[in-house]
Amino acid sequence: MDSVEQSLELAREIAAAAADKQAEDVVVVDVHERLPMVDAFVIASADNERLVRAVADACDEALAARGVSPRRIEGADTYRWLLIDAGRIVVHVFHRDEREHYDLQRLWHDSPQTPVAAEGTD
Repeated sequence: MDSVEQSLELAREIAAAAADKQAEDVVVVDVHERLPMVDAFVIASADNERLVRAVADACDEALAARGVSPRRIEGADTYRWLLIDAGRIVVHVFHRDEREHYDLQRLWHDSPQTPVAAEGTD
């Protein structure tokens, strides 16, 4: 398995952790062909700041389980848009309003996107 495949696999694991923590509209966006330093975005949203924090914590735990320490975490002061920079993977956990406003999926519409649901749901 090459490094891009490994990154995408880890991104799917992070996305599943977010979905299992009740995140909504969880998606993995494969950006490796368009960005030289990033392979994937994980994008998720939640209804309130407390849930944004819980989802971000679940994503951080999924990274830690694979031995990955985030390089940087932004947005922990408001929990409206929390960004976890994990090197080849960048996790965006949005409050629903911010996600609609910034609409990252539209910006990356021409990159492959894989929706991820909580385990046991479809």
